[in-house]
Amino acid sequence: MVDEDEILKLNRRTFELEAKPDNWEAELRHILTDDFVIRRSNPRVPTQDREAIIGFIAAQEPAERYISSELAWTGGDSGVVVCTITLRTIPDAIFHNVKVFVRAEGWKCRYWQVTREDKPQANQ
Repeated sequence: MVDEDEILKLNRRTFELEAKPDNWEAELRHILTDDFVIRRSNPRVPTQDREAIIGFIAAQEPAERYISSELAWTGGDSGVVVCTITLRTIPDAIFHNVKVFVRAEGWKCRYWQVTREDKPQANQ
């Protein structure tokens, strides 16, 4: 369970770093592998590597993220975290995140996929 706890901690930290606390860029670079890739929920946003995600975050206004559920699995030198988040700034959506971690001088994130699910609208 130690490995799962470690990647859950890193998963949470990646969301905290999107709020841009002190030294966020250096810490995020350390968590992401050199060959990191993220596929965002907006299909108009191209797939981003490590430097592109850092530039993307730098250009955005910080938004608080709330993790509503998360699960982790590890096997050998690979691990996966699946979590659901909401953002205060986009209350009508839920974002499903899948992150793949690899053991490389500690655990690091290699891949991140985000899928948006719009919340059902109440009948009026």
